[in-house]
Amino acid sequence: MIHVCTVHHRDDRWLRPQLEYLDRCLPLGGWKLYVSFDFTTRYDLTKNHPGIIVGLKQRILSYRPHHHRKLNKLAQAALSQAESGDSILFCDSDAFPVASIDHLVELLPRVKMVAVQRLEHKCEKPHNCFTLVDSDFWREIDGTWSIKHFDNFWCRAKKTGMPWIPLRRTAGTSLHPVFFSVYGGVAYHHGAGSRSPILWKTTRDMSVVERQCYMKRNKIISDLVFNNIVEGRGFWDGLDELNEKKLGDHEAVGVLASD
Repeated sequence: MIHVCTVHHRDDRWLRPQLEYLDRCLPLGGWKLYVSFDFTTRYDLTKNHPGIIVGLKQRILSYRPHHHRKLNKLAQAALSQAESGDSILFCDSDAFPVASIDHLVELLPRVKMVAVQRLEHKCEKPHNCFTLVDSDFWREIDGTWSIKHFDNFWCRAKKTGMPWIPLRRTAGTSLHPVFFSVYGGVAYHHGAGSRSPILWKTTRDMSVVERQCYMKRNKIISDLVFNNIVEGRGFWDGLDELNEKKLGDHEAVGVLASD
């Protein structure tokens, strides 16, 4: 059994595509979803879905660190239901499998973790946008996504040579180095699907105008990719056309935003 833990923040627009891909890529009757909503999210899509067994609703005052706390609560709920040999899949609201992960599940518990590794974002540690672990292992280490505790765990894991499989970026668009990516050929992560589409590390030296232009550019791409996903087209269909319009230009971004 795969126990999927995910936090939906601000709105529920990602819930439908996430459920569709979970249904498509995980074994029929072989998974359960533990989902956390904030106070603005509707429950319409979850009421009659057989995969959802736990729905936590708690007001979020800010995205961090509440995201990690909510993931931890969902993990506790999953562990209370999990039997020995079950798996736990942590994924962001805008992340989901795009192919079967049966072959990855079979590697557990010989490897302790299968997770996205965002080297393109200069981050070598496992990222909780898509992480698969053995439930016995997560219980044994008293697993947590709290930043300080997870960083300490990761330092110990590196020293002891913990066996794990990193999922690295295998597909995406040249229009963004991090967002809108497929990892290991099995996991899609949209990036910033429920917040402003910006990476502060890459924009902190920009002027206000440059930062606004960058955000508007990312929003245009984000909306196009999201619509492609919802309508069943190729994720990056139409991005070549956007690239030809030189999205880096302030004037071009203004025109695109008004289209």
